[in-house]
Amino acid sequence: MAGKERYKREIALLFPYRSKKEKVFLNTFMQNIEDADYKEIVEEWGAPIAVVYSYIEAQDTEIIMKRLNRRKLLKTFLSVALLLLTATLAIYTYFLNKSYQAVRDTIPNEIKETLIIEE
Repeated sequence: MAGKERYKREIALLFPYRSKKEKVFLNTFMQNIEDADYKEIVEEWGAPIAVVYSYIEAQDTEIIMKRLNRRKLLKTFLSVALLLLTATLAIYTYFLNKSYQAVRDTIPNEIKETLIIEE
């Protein structure tokens, strides 16, 4: 993998949130970098964590907090939805099993033949 692509991927993974604004920043930032070895890019432009840190430091704190809270809210919502889905499936499986047991109990286990002889 080219050094530039690796550098871009590492920066993208370090962002705590990714929106269109961060993607535009990353693309603009990467246009300034010439394709070179990863170590050369790090020496010239700094470690990926330093780039992300300086970007976040330049942002408004209120905006950062809103984005992080939105992410936390989304995680909580998805966790609750997954929990409800799991509970619903467990209840559905329980009642489906009860229905299966009821049907299985109505099937006769043995067949008795009665022979009636009329004279």
